[in-house]
Amino acid sequence: MKTSALSLTSRAGRTRTALAAVVLGAGLVLSACGSGDTAPAEDGDAQQEEGEAPAPAEEEAAEAPAATADDLTAAVEAAGYTAQSMDMSQLGDLQGAMGDVSVEPAECEAVMNAGLAAAQGSDLTLVAGVPADPTTEPNLVAMAYGSADEAAEAISANKESLGSCGEVTVSMQGTEVSSSTSEVSASVDGADTVLGTEATMDMNGQEMTTRNLSVQKGSALVTLTGVSAPGMDGADMDGLAEVAATVLAELP
Repeated sequence: MKTSALSLTSRAGRTRTALAAVVLGAGLVLSACGSGDTAPAEDGDAQQEEGEAPAPAEEEAAEAPAATADDLTAAVEAAGYTAQSMDMSQLGDLQGAMGDVSVEPAECEAVMNAGLAAAQGSDLTLVAGVPADPTTEPNLVAMAYGSADEAAEAISANKESLGSCGEVTVSMQGTEVSSSTSEVSASVDGADTVLGTEATMDMNGQEMTTRNLSVQKGSALVTLTGVSAPGMDGADMDGLAEVAATVLAELP
């Protein structure tokens, strides 16, 4: 079922605190949406060593079929979420629904904006999982890339961005959020690649913590974001990992 980006935003971010935190948690994920290009192989990697026999085709691991919108929807619903399919062209509407957003340092805003623009022109499949209560349950986004390499590259790009964009300030809807993000250890059953981050935030003097977990299985990339703040008891990393494992178990 498709819905407007405005409806998705209003339901998934019922409080200003949750919305601001989700923007920070998901912004760099979206910035990697268009980053599926892989680096060219080195000459030494592209050529077999002299005397080495080529591996038989039957011994090479077969890649699982690319995840479809139906796969993502079924996986999201298996975790107890309401699945809402989103056309990538709607990302522009999503930006409009959030209002004017500025990010410092400026280069981080440029990266996020470029990623959003690239995503709008891509053929990515995106399904959002809308929780019953976004103030206590993690927000969920599932994306399907064209290949496992592209999905893995997206996580790699997010990890690399922590070096230059680990310290950012986001201003939106009259709210300013300063965030310090670092990588944390995380493990998820069934995942090919895992990236866990934790951000400590100050939103107009109110402290909160956002935990973000991105996991890749084949061509699928699943991201969960949990927010803890006064009056909001969000999921910890183990809780995010449990939900992620449930989603991945339903994916090809």
